[in-house]
Amino acid sequence: MQINVEGRNTDVQQSWRRLIEGKLTKCERYPNEITHARVTITHSPHHQQGDNQVQVVLSVSGRTLTVKKHGAQIPTVLRSALAAAEREVEGYHQNRKRFNKKPLTRLEEADTVPTVLSQQSASKPNTPRKRVR
Repeated sequence: MQINVEGRNTDVQQSWRRLIEGKLTKCERYPNEITHARVTITHSPHHQQGDNQVQVVLSVSGRTLTVKKHGAQIPTVLRSALAAAEREVEGYHQNRKRFNKKPLTRLEEADTVPTVLSQQSASKPNTPRKRVR
């Protein structure tokens, strides 16, 4: 997985970079899920507190997962954004796992019962329907 970390109006500290790499490598427990990760840390120099933003964009097979968090302190916002990104990957993996089907074994094929036509289709022959005007 390729991880890009960028800071806007701030320098990215080594502790932040280690935190990001540690949390995102934890998400690699699902094989071949995340191909690229981009984390953008934006510090607002405005006089109001709480304008710092962290955006995490994860490229997974077939989709792009995006998480944005705002707050006053960058480290706390960073932790909450990475936790939310981890939940997004978990949900994506669970949703994807639900649609993966495994092939039947020969024993399971022998246990399946052949389908039977319903009584309605078995009792009535195919006759043309009358047109209603």
